[in-house]
Amino acid sequence: MSGNESWATTRVLLVDDEESDRILVQRALRRYRPEAVSGGAETLQWIAQNGQPEVLITDQYMRGMDGMELLRLMRERHPDVVRVLLTGHADLELALTSVNEGQVFQIALKNWPRERLARTVDAALRHAELLRAEREVIEKTLAGAVFALGEALALANPVALGHTLRVAKKVDALAARLQAPRPWEISMATQLSQLGTVHIPAGVLERVLLERELKDWEAELHLGAPQRAVDMLKDLPRLDGVRQIIRWQQARWDGRTRGAPKGDAIPLGARILHVAMAADRVEMQGHPPEATLTTLMQRRGVYDPSVLEVLREVLEEAHAPSGFIRRTVPITKLLAGMVFAEDVYTNKALLLTSKGTTASPSLLERMRSFMLAHGVQEEVEMYVPTHQLDV
Repeated sequence: MSGNESWATTRVLLVDDEESDRILVQRALRRYRPEAVSGGAETLQWIAQNGQPEVLITDQYMRGMDGMELLRLMRERHPDVVRVLLTGHADLELALTSVNEGQVFQIALKNWPRERLARTVDAALRHAELLRAEREVIEKTLAGAVFALGEALALANPVALGHTLRVAKKVDALAARLQAPRPWEISMATQLSQLGTVHIPAGVLERVLLERELKDWEAELHLGAPQRAVDMLKDLPRLDGVRQIIRWQQARWDGRTRGAPKGDAIPLGARILHVAMAADRVEMQGHPPEATLTTLMQRRGVYDPSVLEVLREVLEEAHAPSGFIRRTVPITKLLAGMVFAEDVYTNKALLLTSKGTTASPSLLERMRSFMLAHGVQEEVEMYVPTHQLDV
């Protein structure tokens, strides 16, 4: 594919509240087919509707939200977007502020010749390509390492694995609704969040998950699990964000966790993971979704209120999938693609998987192994895809 063809599908978003300036810049950059909006609020709305652009070019001085404020928001919410600041003034202080606060890729002047502006955007797009390639390396290559660690966890502690599988579904839903940046980091951190529990005896972990009273040494062992996971992952490259989420997955919102950040200083992924794990533990005790939410909200200061509010929406929208028929199915006859219509417990009342979880081959294999070792109900209420009814 030629360079011109590759640029044809690349999205550049231009932000300027002066229509005449906006039109001039669009003409100068027409080879990149830029979209254009008139302000910061419109930018956020455009991204919510269309997805993030590869490059954002914003004017400095705008009514309402100015360019610097927009750049800061983009850095926080969409760090993968390459940012260019467009201004009519060459200012050293502005340049320093832009780099330090907005992490701007480059500053461009409005009075630059058309070709110089185009070269700036060309460089920004190529930088976006490098970032995309780096993400692919992380998401694909490191995903293999994460999978291997997950398999090790499954062998060492199947109770922790079941907890992780259930939590992951809630985490993904919460992260999507909150438009969390770098969702792959949150997903990866969730998969590895229980890695530090491999040293915890299964009986102790069951009491933790069922929120039973713990002895001092048991509580200390559990509290140290996140740091142990971080230590185990310290030599894997490009996982700083993942490690931070895992490290602070138990941090209280009100800052009462010793040595931990508080409030918005806690990574968003850690706040999401904290809520999802707590919800799973409450559900393991047999509480319905509405009671789960009430229980978490009564623990004042523990969880991010904004994440709890989104959890309410996630729980309210849970419903039976369309195109499925409810059937009672023996565990030995379960197939991938079926959806659990009820929670599944061991004979010791430990939740193995929760209602609404889609059966995967690995989950079914481990459930059958767990059935042989610890005892599980023989039949389960499932939502069966119509094409599997005759299987």
